[in-house]
Amino acid sequence: MFIDINLDQFLRDPNTDLVTNHIRTLVSSHPKRVLKYKKELQLFITKRNVQTKIKEMNKLIQNEKLTAAHMSEINNIDKTITIGKLASENKLVKILPPPLVS
Repeated sequence: MFIDINLDQFLRDPNTDLVTNHIRTLVSSHPKRVLKYKKELQLFITKRNVQTKIKEMNKLIQNEKLTAAHMSEINNIDKTITIGKLASENKLVKILPPPLVS
C-alpha cells in the first residue's frame, strides 16, 4: 500500500486534506534521467490501459453516472499509477556519490 501524505500538515491539523500532487516527485532533475523516467512511465501506463480506464471514469463523471461503487476502480487506477512511478524510478541508473577523500 502506498500513501502519499504531507505528514507535517497532518500533525498540525489532522482535519486538512492530506494528499497533495507534489508529494511524490522524481528524485532527479537531470534531463536524461527525467526523459528515461517519462518513457518508462508512459510504457507502464500504456501496457496497463490506464488512459482508457481514466477516459471511462471521466465519461461517467460527465454523464453524472459515477457512483460510490466506482471508487474501487478509481483507487485501482491510482494504485497502478503509483506503482508505475516507483517502477519507472527504480529503472533509472543509480548515481553514486563521489568517494570521500581524506
